[in-house]
Amino acid sequence: MIENVLKAKPMRERFLPFHIPCIGDEEISSVVEVLRGGWLTTGPRVHAFEDAFANYTGARYAIAVNSCTAALHLALDAIGLREDDEVLIRQKVLGFLPPQPDCLHLLARLRHGHLVQ
Repeated sequence: MIENVLKAKPMRERFLPFHIPCIGDEEISSVVEVLRGGWLTTGPRVHAFEDAFANYTGARYAIAVNSCTAALHLALDAIGLREDDEVLIRQKVLGFLPPQPDCLHLLARLRHGHLVQ
């Protein structure tokens, strides 16, 4: 099967990027400023971003996290998900389902799509 994939003619001659970032001198300067400032995690820029995001969305608080997985874990904890609670999820969420969904970290029971284990 892999041999057929390797022999297949590409659908396009030129690469079609998923996203072309728009990074200018202002963004590059901001990154360099943060790196030289010694804060790579929860420094003043992160707090400023959280405040600006909360203000923009009208929320009382906002918390920056490093991944969607971390955000889902916080969201499930925030709604009070506890051991033996049941969580229903779609078969696929945006085409991706992590190998250990966040509800398992909280020891909740997972109902995956129409299959129950």
